[in-house]
Amino acid sequence: MKYLAVIVSVLFFSISCNACSYTVGTTSGFILYTDLIVTALVEDKKPHPLHPDSVIVYLKVAKILKGQVDSKLLEVYVDTENSCPGPAQYEIGEEVTTFLIRNKQNRLVTNGKFHGLKRFSNPDDRLKFEVLVVDRLEIAKIKSRRKSIKKMIDWSLRHIEQSEFHQITIEEYSHKGFYFIYDKKNKEYKKRRGVRLNPQQKERLIKYLLSKKYLNFTDFMLFPDLAKGREVEVIEYLFQHLQGFDRSKGVWYTEANQMRCIVEVSQRKDLGDLYAKIKLRPLNTNDQELLKLTELFISKVNPISTNQ
Repeated sequence: MKYLAVIVSVLFFSISCNACSYTVGTTSGFILYTDLIVTALVEDKKPHPLHPDSVIVYLKVAKILKGQVDSKLLEVYVDTENSCPGPAQYEIGEEVTTFLIRNKQNRLVTNGKFHGLKRFSNPDDRLKFEVLVVDRLEIAKIKSRRKSIKKMIDWSLRHIEQSEFHQITIEEYSHKGFYFIYDKKNKEYKKRRGVRLNPQQKERLIKYLLSKKYLNFTDFMLFPDLAKGREVEVIEYLFQHLQGFDRSKGVWYTEANQMRCIVEVSQRKDLGDLYAKIKLRPLNTNDQELLKLTELFISKVNPISTNQ
């Protein structure tokens, strides 16, 4: 019996940004490990009197989603120095939903810097996000692991379906609540035995994946589990993405993942044999042999077919 690997959005991981490394959480993690979550109006901001690279932002609280406040007017300290991730950019007059924590000096700062500040162009989108936050906090109160996971499956699906307007974390990783456990010994991700999705939930997830303009690592890991009965549609979607890459500077990891995913979904031996050769070549370089193998792979995928 196949299970879709599900680790419901409570994991944290480190993302390296050039000269620094900063831990960024999933949406669920932001909700659970933030002291105060509010929707507020940015009333004013002023330079910090003692620190020239900092400003004090004044927020008028409209709605408290988590935590307690002594006053409806909050002072949030923002470090404006260039950093990784970048500072939260509060603009006077805008309404924001923000994730706040207290630092060692007991001052409020934005959790995750710019990752912890959300703005919405549509009030309905903000309301949907606020409901997600409240629902996640309610799920955290459930003592039964089985009931909790069942609720988290639905919460995660709602989260990914609405993700276009409230991605909190770094976009490339697309933290949508469906994750895999990392095997440190073998240095690879493996599907973690979890709760099986029902047909309706699988349909919701595959519909979301097939609507994406950009794919990431976890998407490629999900496709083989979700493609049953829609193999040709999935392969065609992946093929169109693969064709659109600019290979003038070599073949990159994303393309290699696309090819691997096509092999797994199609179950074609000829493509599998070709991909085995591709895996041996160095990625992210202008390796001419790799380019030739990749072009050959693309030519074999078209016309699209399975089990050849």
